[in-house]
Amino acid sequence: MKLKKTQAIAAIFGLMVIVVLFFIFRTPSQYAQHLDSKQNGLRMLADFISKEQPGEHVLVISNPFVLRPDASDRIKDHDAAGFAGLQSGFPEGTQIEKVYPEISADYQQNPNAVYIPPNSSTPLSFLVEASSFDSLAEANPDHPILVSLIGLPAGHKKLNVWKKAHPAKFAFLRPDFRILGGRSQVREQFENGKILAALIDDKTTGAPLVVTKSNIEEVLKTQPKSLGF
Repeated sequence: MKLKKTQAIAAIFGLMVIVVLFFIFRTPSQYAQHLDSKQNGLRMLADFISKEQPGEHVLVISNPFVLRPDASDRIKDHDAAGFAGLQSGFPEGTQIEKVYPEISADYQQNPNAVYIPPNSSTPLSFLVEASSFDSLAEANPDHPILVSLIGLPAGHKKLNVWKKAHPAKFAFLRPDFRILGGRSQVREQFENGKILAALIDDKTTGAPLVVTKSNIEEVLKTQPKSLGF
């Protein structure tokens, strides 16, 4: 009798293990869901850009740390997911070039000496050479749309590509627009067309949201933290 009871308990326990394992492997991990959200959001961003600037070639500015031999799998995963999302959102035949700015000399000499503002969504803004953005644009003059997956670099005001007269137009992934100054500066760059769009996580729904000239004012009023403020 005791043996049968033990066998029954073991059978129930085994069934519970099977059920738990089923849900573990059936349910995507939070990390996988995060990558999927990034990829889907960038697909939306690319779709918007392609409608606003049809036929234009695109320069994707990505994380230069992915090129280092010690790059983690997570860095590689995010780099791949970001580019795949953009590729899937632009029409077939769109020329998309992925490029990497230089890592700043200050960071390479002493990583701890580089100041990064607290809670910045784009720490790479402070770890890359700003002049690289000009160099990359000059090397790809027929790619006027710059989609930055790493933010706008500190020192951007000195860049040719950031000047109003320069044909380059920007789109950003989850930007920290505090780097531009105040909210009025953000509005100005959307109004003059230097910033085409930005992809954020909508604080009300949790879904990706493409910020454009038409809704920037609403976003700044209702969820400024989504833009770093």
